[in-house]
Amino acid sequence: MAAVDGKLMFIGSLNFDPRSEKHNTELGLLIRSPELTAQLMKLAELVQTEGALPRSVVQRKRGNLEWHLPTVEGSQVLTEEPDSTWWQRLWLNLIGPLIPEDAL
Repeated sequence: MAAVDGKLMFIGSLNFDPRSEKHNTELGLLIRSPELTAQLMKLAELVQTEGALPRSVVQRKRGNLEWHLPTVEGSQVLTEEPDSTWWQRLWLNLIGPLIPEDAL
């Protein structure tokens, strides 16, 4: 992650999974958003003061998944996959068992 002039930010990924390793599916985003860049800078300040980057965590509780997402104010707990629609969740439940484990 990087911020430029308080208006522009870059976020990139490095995925350690078989699909990324085989097909090199890494990517990065260049985002022009003063609001998002300000949030990134607040997270960077938190890292400097706390010494560790807050992490998103997925936990299984009573057979269900929970997403614990870091926010500038603390954390947020979701019971459905973030940024997914009911149609996407239904589709994944239908085709999920058919996908080979090594492709995940």
